[in-house]
This record gives sequence, C-alpha cells and structure tokens, in this order.
Amino acid sequence: MPSVTQRKVSIQARFGMTEREVRVIRNYVLKADIEEMEFYEELFDHIASSYEHRLDHTQRLEEHLSEVITPSFGGAAGIEDMVLAQKRLRRAKIYKHAAQHFFSFFTTVSGLAKSLLLITILYLLSILDNTNVFSTVSFTIFLLPAVAAYLMQWRFKAKCRASELPYKTSFTNRIIFLISIMLVGLFQGLPDILSRIIYGNRFSTLGYFEQYDFFILPLTFIFAIYSWVCLSLIQHRVQLKLNPNQ
Repeated sequence: MPSVTQRKVSIQARFGMTEREVRVIRNYVLKADIEEMEFYEELFDHIASSYEHRLDHTQRLEEHLSEVITPSFGGAAGIEDMVLAQKRLRRAKIYKHAAQHFFSFFTTVSGLAKSLLLITILYLLSILDNTNVFSTVSFTIFLLPAVAAYLMQWRFKAKCRASELPYKTSFTNRIIFLISIMLVGLFQGLPDILSRIIYGNRFSTLGYFEQYDFFILPLTFIFAIYSWVCLSLIQHRVQLKLNPNQ
C-alpha cells in the first residue's frame, strides 16, 4: 500500500494541487461529517476536479469552496442530503444484488446446480445423524458470515489507520455486515427477546425446530444458501483495496 507521502504526491499530480490545497479540501470534507470511504472520495474528487477546471484561475481554493462548491450543494444541509440520498441508492443496490444472488439458486442453471450439490451433501449427512447435522451446520451458518464480515471490517480499519487515511470505515462494508448478521437477529435473537418480554423465559428457535425431523433438511438447505450469498458478498463487495490516491 502506498505511503501517505506517495498518496499526497499522486493527488497533487492528478489535479495540479499543492499539499496545502489537498489539506484544505480534506478538512472541508471532514467538516461536513463525511467519514465513509465512498462518500469521502466522491466529494473530494468532485471538489478537486471543480477547482482544477475553475474559470477564474486567480480564485483561491477557499474562495472556490465558499463561492462555488457550498452554494452548488445548497449549503451544508445540501451536502448532507446528497450523502443520505447516495446511501439510500447504495443500500438498495446491495440489497437487490443479495436478493438476486439468493434467488438465482432457484432460477438459473448454475444456481440450480449449486442447490443440487448442497441438498445432496446435506441429505447424505442427515442420513448419518439428523440432529447433529442441523446443529453443526446451523451454528456454522449463523456465525461464519458475521465473523468473516467483522474481520473484513477490522482489516479495513487497520489499513486505514496504518495509512493515516481520513476515513475509518466503508458504507458498503457496513451494509454487508448487517446482511450477514440479519439471519441471527431475525431467526434467533428476535424470538428470544419477545419470549423474554411476554413469557419471561428464553426461547431458542433452533432448539424448537430440532424437535421436528422434517424441518431439519429444508432449513439447513435455506441457511446454507444464505451463508453462501453472504460469503460471496464479503468476498466480492467488501472494500479491501484502498484507493491509492486518497
């Protein structure tokens, strides 16, 4: 990964800016409370490009920010609205991609082949020991995607910190992490919380379904696909290669 000095030189070369101007834009973006990588880089590049192509080349950067950039967004509130709108678009895109990937296991040739492979393996294992297969696979499915997503986020933050980058997180990573823990929350956590509130007793959804053999294979199959989708998202969507220009 390039050093801090190398990144500064790269930015200066791209936009013909001084180190002071790079620092001014960086502070402006951070002052707007933008801390996710995607939105920081997008706004930074927008400002740098706008300043590079300004009509009046006698105009200083601070003047360009106050007279051109801020008014173009409608003030600080406009920048916040822009970021929120971009977050909604990105969130919807990631959710759509995850849903399409999940349903592709039932609607595409390659997906059906993967489904057949999964159901065959689970069936062979269930012949040996139904309950043990359900418990083991469920435990792995529940934990593996969330743990993997958490480790990816931790690695990203560590790289940001080591490179002294102005951001420490990625919006894409956060959404994928949310998807990865969603099954645990909705299937296991929520019923347990409701049971404690209503009845004062703990409730295990997995333990409940383990009592019925005919639920085991279908559930482990669906959970396995869910885990496959989450791990695929983590592999392909998590931002690990940091932009060397920032």
